[in-house]
Amino acid sequence: MGCVITRKCSRPRLRRGNQDERSASIKVASSVPDDVVARELCELRWHFYCGPRFLETFGPCETPADLERTPFLSPHEGRKVPLELFCGTATASAVLTPRVSSENIRFLLDCALEDMGVTLLPSYFTQDMVEAGRLVQLLPQWYSNKNGSKLLIVTLPNRYPIPAAQALIDLLRAEVPGLLARA
Repeated sequence: MGCVITRKCSRPRLRRGNQDERSASIKVASSVPDDVVARELCELRWHFYCGPRFLETFGPCETPADLERTPFLSPHEGRKVPLELFCGTATASAVLTPRVSSENIRFLLDCALEDMGVTLLPSYFTQDMVEAGRLVQLLPQWYSNKNGSKLLIVTLPNRYPIPAAQALIDLLRAEVPGLLARA
């Protein structure tokens, strides 16, 4: 059995009837195509981060509107990136201007660690660096769902998954939420 982790695809990479068939994949998404079965593992939160020296140079970021004056290291394409931000029941909008755009979140993290600007990353991906003081979280109560708000296990619409796929699904459902809960 193979397992594929996908992030930004219009359709999950599950194929029927070929040698490279995938029984299950993990996907970060806000919505799911109709031709697959998706089981939610947990919610994801995307927050804003920068390096400590960047924050010293740039100054504090106290409101979502302050983000609009920062150099943005964007996981989205475009000259302007509109974001809807959430904090409890409150919402705010910001339109950010990217200095760098990439779908590679590791690259964006490296740019932030080099004090190139502010980036939007999933909290599970950054927690160790925040705890070590290498990265600073800006506006910790505010988050964005634009990159996908859920971690999903995606399978073909079989009524009964093969035993190995069901074992993987059961393991992921039991372990992943706890692993990501501390983030």
